[in-house]
Amino acid sequence: RAVVVGGGIAGVCTALELLRAGCRVALLSRPNGAAVSRVAGGLWMPFKCAPEEKITGWAAVTLRRLLAEKAAGGVRAGFIERVRAMMPVGEGGGAGHREAWTYLEEVDYRERVGRDALEGMGLGKALPEGLWGADLASVVVCLADPYLDSLVEELRAHPRAVVDLDCAVASAADALETGARLMGAPPDAVVNCAGLFAAEIAVRGDASQMLPGRGVVALFARPKEVVASITMMDAPFSETMPGYIIPRGPDLVTVGGTYLEGDFREEPTEEEVEMLRRNAAYLHPALKGAEILEVRVGLRPVRRDGVRCDGEVVDDNLQPVTDSFSGKRIISANNYGHGGSGWTVMYGCAEDTAKFVMDAFEKSSNIQACI
Repeated sequence: RAVVVGGGIAGVCTALELLRAGCRVALLSRPNGAAVSRVAGGLWMPFKCAPEEKITGWAAVTLRRLLAEKAAGGVRAGFIERVRAMMPVGEGGGAGHREAWTYLEEVDYRERVGRDALEGMGLGKALPEGLWGADLASVVVCLADPYLDSLVEELRAHPRAVVDLDCAVASAADALETGARLMGAPPDAVVNCAGLFAAEIAVRGDASQMLPGRGVVALFARPKEVVASITMMDAPFSETMPGYIIPRGPDLVTVGGTYLEGDFREEPTEEEVEMLRRNAAYLHPALKGAEILEVRVGLRPVRRDGVRCDGEVVDDNLQPVTDSFSGKRIISANNYGHGGSGWTVMYGCAEDTAKFVMDAFEKSSNIQACI
């Protein structure tokens, strides 16, 4: 029995992986606990997430699962779109640093594709005026709201799962108590997927680690000319004020944005709204003068030392134990701090977390059988 804390994409995917591994699962989330997962553009592309070598592995697992899901044509296939990602470059297209994810075969990464070649691929109109060309990658975009809703419904329908998305637990001990009440027996594991609030649930305090990476985006109607995602962090943009367009299903596009660490504001400013208008007009001519349908703010769950995907075995007072300990053992696992890459690493991190829980449970059972 495992209690998972966090109703965003990390927590829901982890709960499903634990179910598939044979666990009974209780998923708990504070009200609106999936807010940042829903604000997100749903783009598969590592952004503001570390360590790079682990992120690439988790991202590869996620991409392959999404592509397989799309190919299988199941209930969520319609919520996954395969798109070209364009990273525009300036005059001359000088060589730059290639991140590890760009070497994945499925990404089909192409460096420094000039404007003429982009025109031949039907992407010329997506290149901002005055730029030389772009790097290209084949990625996917998940339509965040219906995809996440579908996962939650899968959980709710499972006979070994209990879902409470209106349950604000204050600590790991609180989560274990609530899980025991919902499942009718004490949980064997508590899994922390609580995002920005993960420090409150962590058995080993992580309070100084977590901070928001505030993002502001605008939704526009999707013109038929928008056929690719576009991401820029070079001038006139920057690492804290990136410019991007992400298709969001057949009807909408997301335009961003900001990446402001330590900023807890949940409402956009007038200046930010005007910035998003300028970004849209600069990044794609079809969006020049277009009406903003909605502005959203999300607080990305950033961890200073990178993603925490680990765990330990503790006693019923949540203190570490040795192999000679003969009392009740509880598995404490963590899966949080994904920054701007929650939709990029969701399945890879969920698989690793579920594997840790099941391996630790088997080991603990074997040890207790011998004591």
